[in-house]
Amino acid sequence: MSAANIAKDAIRIAHTAGLSKDVIDLLERKITLLSDQVTSLETENASLQAKIDQLEREPRDDAPILKHRGVAFHRRKDGSIEDTVYCPKCESPLFSASSSIPMTCHCGFVAPFKVRDIPTMISEIEAETRA
Repeated sequence: MSAANIAKDAIRIAHTAGLSKDVIDLLERKITLLSDQVTSLETENASLQAKIDQLEREPRDDAPILKHRGVAFHRRKDGSIEDTVYCPKCESPLFSASSSIPMTCHCGFVAPFKVRDIPTMISEIEAETRA
């Protein structure tokens, strides 16, 4: 239900409850303020989501890229390896709806492993870099 519909329902209930005009006016002002806040937050959320999408597509110059099993991992500044797996085609994070199905990317890439394999892969990378 939208904020506008909730506001209309609240005003209708206020009228049928026999509240005074002052109380109804106060409720209407509060509903307008809340509706404005919802609109503002929705706009801010859309803007932040667009920024997140842009940042996820940008290459990360500050993190060394490690290639392993046909995908990319990033090393953090402290030397550890991020558990996020990146697409070798478009460098976006891979995702999976379940730990038992292969990871995929929005560009169509399908990884040759599953989410549950990531800890083992990170251990393999760490072992290779120590050797």
